[in-house]
Amino acid sequence: MLRKFLFTHITISFIAIVGFAQNVTKKTLEHSDYDIWNTIDNPMISADGRWVVYELNPGKGDGRLLVHDANTGKDGSFERGKNARISSDSRFVVFSIKPPEDTIRALRLRKVKREDLPKDTLAILDLNAGNLTKIPDVQSFRLPEKWSGWLAYLKEPAPADTTAQNGKKVKKESKDNGSTLRIRNLTNGQETAITFVKSYIHAEEGARFALFSTGDDADMLPGVYVFDATQGGNLQSVWTQKGDYQQLTFDKKGEQLAFVADLDTTKVRVRPFSIYLWKLGQETVHMAVPTNANWMPKDWRISEHANLRFSADAGKLFFGIAPMPILQDTSVLDDEVAKVEVWAYDEPVLHTIQNVRLERERKRTYDCVLHLAQGRAVQLATTDIPETQWGDEGNAPVMLGYNRLPCSL
Repeated sequence: MLRKFLFTHITISFIAIVGFAQNVTKKTLEHSDYDIWNTIDNPMISADGRWVVYELNPGKGDGRLLVHDANTGKDGSFERGKNARISSDSRFVVFSIKPPEDTIRALRLRKVKREDLPKDTLAILDLNAGNLTKIPDVQSFRLPEKWSGWLAYLKEPAPADTTAQNGKKVKKESKDNGSTLRIRNLTNGQETAITFVKSYIHAEEGARFALFSTGDDADMLPGVYVFDATQGGNLQSVWTQKGDYQQLTFDKKGEQLAFVADLDTTKVRVRPFSIYLWKLGQETVHMAVPTNANWMPKDWRISEHANLRFSADAGKLFFGIAPMPILQDTSVLDDEVAKVEVWAYDEPVLHTIQNVRLERERKRTYDCVLHLAQGRAVQLATTDIPETQWGDEGNAPVMLGYNRLPCSL
């Protein structure tokens, strides 16, 4: 009887539960529900394994940055934190704090100019002391991954000061002129300010930064500089001359620096870029590849669009060349130019795809290599074999060349 009673009781309870579950109406998910779901983005862990850093972002709205201490189990939360980096000594977390999304949206609806919108704030979190330092109006920052103690960040252009000094026009910070770069010693907080910087990099392993400044028309000449953190913060000019400097690139140890530069003072429409090289211990650079090198195909030039890359052993420098661009006739008005598209049925790439890739094709470059010990340059890619791939981080004595277009066998 007891067994029968238990069986009957359990059966009735089960039926009751099932019946209750069937009467519960499940909520239908709507689009707004997806907006509040959080996703984990950009997770990372410190070198010592103690700190875990990640973003928790909703589908819509402001997210936050979480810093988890594996030793204590405690979390630090930072609203609107993005793009975090952990220093190689596991002591600092550096990240950006974005302006509130609803604030930016409201200002954009009011047609506020882009340059007048709120800017990012740089945050430096000392994991040992728990101190948080905030620096407003920061455009970008670089925290080395393999050496510690230093941080570089570029400020947004400061509001223009129209006050003339000694009757001379004051140079303004802008996208074209550059803005102030600050290189910070994370240990003591001391900073070196460098004015009118347009671009900057750091070496992968050697404790050095390189930068291009347009100069302040007073104490600092335009050109390329190297900041040596191994000497406590020594700024050395490696080339000072007015010009356009691009593609600053260190070798892995930071002992060689390459860049492309246009030093021509004329208004020629096709800019004559050359490649320059600096080595540790040298006071200045030397031209490694001239713009009109005799080994290049006729009517080709050094391209400013190709990334410079050193091989891992620093024995080779890879760069790019390209045919001279076809220039538009400036004596003809735009509405006088016939805009015609010619399609062919047998083209290997659809014309619609060609239109999508038009800008990329205009900037297409063809790889070359400079053997640094011999000073000998070799063209690797051609119009027939435009793609290249090399092994062993560029150390290999051979490379692979290929073409993505279909071929007939």
